[in-house]
Amino acid sequence: MLNQHKRKVTSKSGSKDNPGASADPTAEWRKRRDQAIRQYHQLGLYPIPLSGKKPYQKQWQKLEKYQGLDTEAVLRLFSAEDNVGLLCGILMVEGRFLRGIDYDDDALWETHLQKSNDDEGYEWLKGGPVVETGSGKRHHYVLSDTPAKFVFAGAGGIADHGGEIQGEGTQLVVPPSIQPVTRKEYRWLDESWQDIHFVDHLTLAASYPAKAGKQKFNGHSKKEEKQGFSSSDTGDFGNDITFYDYSTIDFIALFQSRGWVIEDKGETIVVLCPNRAQHTDNSDGTSSTVILRTPARGQRFKCLHGHCDHLSDRDNLVDLLGGPSILEGFAKKRNSSAESGESASTETKAPPTTPWLRLDPRSGLYHVRQIEAANAFRRTDIQLDDPELEQKLLGFLESPSGGEDISSTLNARTLADVLKLLRTQGSSGEKVRLRQASNIPMESIQWLWKDWLGQGKLHLLAGQPGTGKTTIAMQMAAIVSTGGNWPDGSQAKRGNVLIWSGEDDPKDTLVPRLALAGADLQRINFIDNVFDEQGTRGFDPAKDLRMLAAELEKIGLLSLLIADPIVSAVSGDSHRNTEVRRALQPLVDLAEAQNCAVLGITHFSKSNQVCDPLDRVTGSVGFAAIARIVLGTIKQTNVDSEDKRSLIRLKSNIGADRDGYAYTLEQEQVPGHEEISNSKI
Repeated sequence: MLNQHKRKVTSKSGSKDNPGASADPTAEWRKRRDQAIRQYHQLGLYPIPLSGKKPYQKQWQKLEKYQGLDTEAVLRLFSAEDNVGLLCGILMVEGRFLRGIDYDDDALWETHLQKSNDDEGYEWLKGGPVVETGSGKRHHYVLSDTPAKFVFAGAGGIADHGGEIQGEGTQLVVPPSIQPVTRKEYRWLDESWQDIHFVDHLTLAASYPAKAGKQKFNGHSKKEEKQGFSSSDTGDFGNDITFYDYSTIDFIALFQSRGWVIEDKGETIVVLCPNRAQHTDNSDGTSSTVILRTPARGQRFKCLHGHCDHLSDRDNLVDLLGGPSILEGFAKKRNSSAESGESASTETKAPPTTPWLRLDPRSGLYHVRQIEAANAFRRTDIQLDDPELEQKLLGFLESPSGGEDISSTLNARTLADVLKLLRTQGSSGEKVRLRQASNIPMESIQWLWKDWLGQGKLHLLAGQPGTGKTTIAMQMAAIVSTGGNWPDGSQAKRGNVLIWSGEDDPKDTLVPRLALAGADLQRINFIDNVFDEQGTRGFDPAKDLRMLAAELEKIGLLSLLIADPIVSAVSGDSHRNTEVRRALQPLVDLAEAQNCAVLGITHFSKSNQVCDPLDRVTGSVGFAAIARIVLGTIKQTNVDSEDKRSLIRLKSNIGADRDGYAYTLEQEQVPGHEEISNSKI
């Protein structure tokens, strides 16, 4: 672990007491450098060799070059004189990327640090790793929700250079590297990686306004910079400020004016990506970049390339294209001092008091900070499994605590993005729900067949081949469909039955058996095919159960669902307990939601070494464990001249067990279809 010393960073920290001043590579320096490389690697970072301040090895930006290397293999990448850089934009934890704030403007650094100390923003500067470069500048590391990179403006305004937000495809020089001009060492002012702050991209973009005329960079020399579309051919902003309504931007016309429209397909317009300089292999994005016409008659830009996720936000896209001044003629004006004769500053709104909103100074509109909004919503009493979650979230976003008007910027995409953040597994807002026993009402088991088939429960019917498992299941279906009598004489409540069979054909096997059992065929349905965007395919219980739940509304009251074989509901290894339990849970949920009995059919294993029939259920013990009742069929031995079999309860977690019924199988002709015969109980 790196040295975790921590000290208060000030605008004057370091320069006079830099112990590495006027350094040159020595054996002692190389020892310290190699130790630092080891520590960086152990932290999960990617140290890379530099010549001075520049990477020199081929494909140095590719993570695959370093992934899987042990510490000694990483050290072998470095020559004796090499400095050390750390790759930026790498994924550190789920949804968190390493980004570096590379301050080149000393005045801007001092201003931001003072604001941080005065609790006026820039709170991420209060902790986390900070480097003083060999030329006295500052590098500050943060985690963020995207690996994007951009150039930000200096203290003198958007025309001045302030520095860069380093991200994917870039690197930052780290200690104890030696600055090639001053010959001074880089050093840590604060090396507390455990205190690194998370700052979402929108906050970074708002806190570090993009420099006009330079919207992208590659993190290496200008000679190597890729040549993409110009995003700065419109000039700088004038003094006469005009606010635009970003919801009215005609991106299609704007892209047409620059010759970037490839094909109009109606709802989608294929375009060239204005950020193609950051695409892999210089692709222009024509296979993955579109402008979407939305149902509300708006337009939304979308590029599937990994470097362009942030461009789905209109603010970021406009910044890349050259800033608000490029919107002249392509968006409605909200206020123009030139046209109204009033100062634009009279329309400037106050900063929002709602913590999850931000004010865009260019448009004068409030925008949702999505991560902060999701975290704020989690602090309400609304549960994430609430069936009206989306509507309640919309109401929450439409009513900011500060009363700000966000009707112009709150749209379906924002709602969907915040909803996704809420439901993201592992998010900081997740919590375990506890229920006090006194608040849980007691209920009795509801039975489809007393002690044999429980409503809302999963059951197994297992047995040897030839014992008539499927025939028994069809007999049960017939009894339910007609409201007939069970073997113990009790009457079944009439209901609907749903059957899925992956082994027997309904035409020549299952429907004839149902007919012989006297079933009401109008109350019995078979799961047939699935229709999706790929066309027609067979039903797959392992992935289509949730789709099935929606169709069950058309049937009406469902009393019994039969799955034959139940092992088909497991997409993974049916002999692994955890995979079986996970795969069968949707069936359990379906049974509870429909309040129906689910009967899964399976086989006994061929082993003769196991005495307990329950232990012979094929596959993992998870099958028998998750089922509330396990039924078994066996052939009786030592019975004179009769081919008798038994249906017994091998296990019941909700009632009596270990008794059963004897039965025989017979072949009979189907009434009205003398050419068809099948088995009957």
